[in-house]
Amino acid sequence: MTLNQLPDEVLQQVLHYGSPEDTLFNLRPLSRRFRLLTHEPLLWKHFCATSFSHWSEHHAFHGKLPQPASSVDWEALFVLRKKQNIQVAGWFEHILETSQGRYERYGLIGALGYDAKDVLLEQCACADELDDHLARRYYAESLIRAIHRDIAIEQWRMLANPREPDPPLEKVFGAFDMFVLGAEYGDLDDISDMLDQHAHSFRKAHPGLDGMTARSKALALVRWVRSENLVGMDDQLHNYRNLRNCLLGQALRHEEHESLPLISSVIYCCLARRIGLDAQSCNFPGHIFTVVSAAQGCSLNSPRHGAVVSDEEWQEHMYLDPFGADDEVSVDYLKSRLAAMGETQGTDAYLAPMHVKTLLNRLGHNISATFRIATAHQNPQTPLISTLIRSNHLSNVSTCLYATMWSALIVTPSISWGELDFFLGQFASSWPEDVWLVRKYLRQGQHGRATTDGSWEILNEIDARDQAQPKTRSLRNHIERQARGIYPRYHVGEVFTHRRYGYICVITGWSDQLSRRQAAAERLGDRGHVGDINHIRFNDDHTYYTYM
Repeated sequence: MTLNQLPDEVLQQVLHYGSPEDTLFNLRPLSRRFRLLTHEPLLWKHFCATSFSHWSEHHAFHGKLPQPASSVDWEALFVLRKKQNIQVAGWFEHILETSQGRYERYGLIGALGYDAKDVLLEQCACADELDDHLARRYYAESLIRAIHRDIAIEQWRMLANPREPDPPLEKVFGAFDMFVLGAEYGDLDDISDMLDQHAHSFRKAHPGLDGMTARSKALALVRWVRSENLVGMDDQLHNYRNLRNCLLGQALRHEEHESLPLISSVIYCCLARRIGLDAQSCNFPGHIFTVVSAAQGCSLNSPRHGAVVSDEEWQEHMYLDPFGADDEVSVDYLKSRLAAMGETQGTDAYLAPMHVKTLLNRLGHNISATFRIATAHQNPQTPLISTLIRSNHLSNVSTCLYATMWSALIVTPSISWGELDFFLGQFASSWPEDVWLVRKYLRQGQHGRATTDGSWEILNEIDARDQAQPKTRSLRNHIERQARGIYPRYHVGEVFTHRRYGYICVITGWSDQLSRRQAAAERLGDRGHVGDINHIRFNDDHTYYTYM
């Protein structure tokens, strides 16, 4: 049997095993029949699903998958993504080749969002044999982090915009995780998936859930999350200020699941909403409680199907403490705590559900407190306090503080110009590659109104530095030394411990300039000949580690 004798249905299945490039450039020109077969929407839907792992949200890719294949132009979508991948690869090579226009390329790649992530993940996993593999991995992860920050800030922008629906609670608070997340697992979709899995496990453990009253559901859920160790904290005295307790994704991913009362409440509320409960964090001072409310016109004790509830059993709100208690918290207890604080008037305001913006602000205060403790001079607990599942612990706290500044600026439009100026100074010194994010969310947003103090001039200064021609360095001495068979003793990226002082160091570059040789020799305590001088980054006081 020849190929032409095969029915179209069989050929369609065969085409699924080929590559999209072969389909476009080799099979399609063969004949009119193949031209028709290679235009089949189901084929290109398959290629889209198997060729790209990450999609920007505006594609609504996962929402399109259940639709009839003919309702989406899958081939055009595939071609668009393929062209974008080629663009991203070109921009990435430019970032590696020269520092000129590097931040501009950050903006171009970042604007594509998750459409660029597949290419960047390939670079993160590049082979060790490549001469520039360290640079490729460094810049690829740096770009992924920038994309994650963009996605995080977008959640807060939607929350701040009264004309748009609020994003899911887990995305508002998971946005902080995105600031410290690199190429590993744990983005906003992963956080939602983890919560979905926990909700499924809870339903499986409670087969009669749909027949329960709202009050019974709420109590069953708080007891289950505590029994599963998904909330709370074992050693509050020593662990309370650990940075990972402030981050929703870290709390869900870490095997101990420790979290602040605020994050414990958020976890409970996210799961409660997945089983049909109206649960929100309570506006209580000093501690976060959770308030569960009945549906309008109903009681928490109302059965799903059944008799009318008596006046004695009528209950519209109940209070829980997922962080520290298995049972319901009485209103009398909460009011007695308020009275002990001197709050005897207007207690209803403290027992009401808290707006998500206020909750976000309280989390920012907790992160700031962790930052102050972690950066205290010679604090022996710094590594423990600022350690996350992955990443460098010294940068974790500063990055999370950076996130709190972003959330405050986006969610609080009335923030003062003084605070904005402070933020711009911090961003320019530590995250200048985010210049495109500052323009996107601040310069063009509610903070972009005209000002006479030149606050935004710093963006032009960053652009000017970015477009400046890099200084050329003479390679004459290096070439002469190689001609004599003299090569650098160490390589960029090598990590070692100094024998005399115990410093943990990493080679970041090298030079044969005399002044640098002398400076390095003095710092290393070496009075002899040191040859080529490696640019070395040291840890301070055996605690802070810096790496590429």
